[in-house]
Amino acid sequence: MRFLCTINSQPSIQRIIGEFSDPAVEWEILNDFEEIRNSLAVKQYDLAIVDQKNEYFDQLIELLEHFQTPILIFRGTFEDIIESISQKIKFLKEQEQKEEEYIKSLAASRKKNERVIIKEVEKIVEVPVEVPVEIPVYRQISNRVICVVNLTSRAGSTFVALNLAREIAKYDTSVCLTEAPMGEPYLANLFALDEKPVKYSAIEEVYFNRRVEPSLLPSLKDVTFNVRIYRDQPYEWKVEHTLRLLYSTMNFNVSIFDIGYEVNQPGMLDLMRQASSVLVIVDPFVLDILHEQNRLKYFVSLREEEELPIHFVFNRWNDGISENLFIESFGYEPITKIPSIESRYIYKTLFSNRYKFLGDMKEVSQQLSDAFYPIIKNLVPKETQRPKKIKLWPFR
Repeated sequence: MRFLCTINSQPSIQRIIGEFSDPAVEWEILNDFEEIRNSLAVKQYDLAIVDQKNEYFDQLIELLEHFQTPILIFRGTFEDIIESISQKIKFLKEQEQKEEEYIKSLAASRKKNERVIIKEVEKIVEVPVEVPVEIPVYRQISNRVICVVNLTSRAGSTFVALNLAREIAKYDTSVCLTEAPMGEPYLANLFALDEKPVKYSAIEEVYFNRRVEPSLLPSLKDVTFNVRIYRDQPYEWKVEHTLRLLYSTMNFNVSIFDIGYEVNQPGMLDLMRQASSVLVIVDPFVLDILHEQNRLKYFVSLREEEELPIHFVFNRWNDGISENLFIESFGYEPITKIPSIESRYIYKTLFSNRYKFLGDMKEVSQQLSDAFYPIIKNLVPKETQRPKKIKLWPFR
């Protein structure tokens, strides 16, 4: 547990910290606003204690809310703040125990071939919180999991997942995009943040059974990326790894998993069973679809027999395709159709000095926004969209 303390008075700090000898708690004392801002860029705190008399009080609250850090306000009453911290420590320890039980229960349910409904998972994970957090963290929606898979090879799951993540982020909603842990790294090779290679990955941390620090994951345009780092030796990936990877993204409003063509890899079916939406990307090339009829039947069986929330997305759609004829032949209505984008716009993003999202280009932004809205309207309704504020942190 890592606690951030911003109290100005040194005697007050010593009095508060002196009440707690728990070795599980790591205290960091910071008063300078710039130091706090820089620290939040690379660290995740379980609790922040903010002095009401701090000259940057309002800016600190806004900054901590942005990083979804629980906050306690110190108003000079030691008994209240000490009691609140004690309750928070107790809660965090219970939460860690619940996390272990959660992982074990999911692994056990898989062996019994039982489906764990996401509402049941929430009952396992969440416990009543009595800590008087005086400044609530703003969350527009509860965590939603979206899996993106390809019906045919290279149908465009990464393109859809990448631009869907950016569209969701435009609604001031935290989103994390995770690529499949198996196969060659793709997203890490597609771009480099600040022209530097990605060095931190939750996939690596989960694989080596280390604690994940979501705040250390790289981000670009309000999208957090969880990508594979190139390794000489492939992962010996197991179902338990997938479940831990899923749990590590639960602090984001929306978690998108780009599974691609790897639905048969360990834990991918379990991941889809936890999803609030599974998007099957269809490239409307008839010969490829005919070649993947067994794969299509597999997805349909998951939707009809297991009642998984599977939706078909037609990618690279263009006016030359007869919509009625194609849907009649395919057999299923899509949730949306992603338009075919001119190659010059795609190349412009891929080969610019800094990777940009296609949806940020004014030439195609409205097309993609309209195409993705049927997917995200149940996650983030348009009426919740808020104008962006001037940011206090230059690194996000």
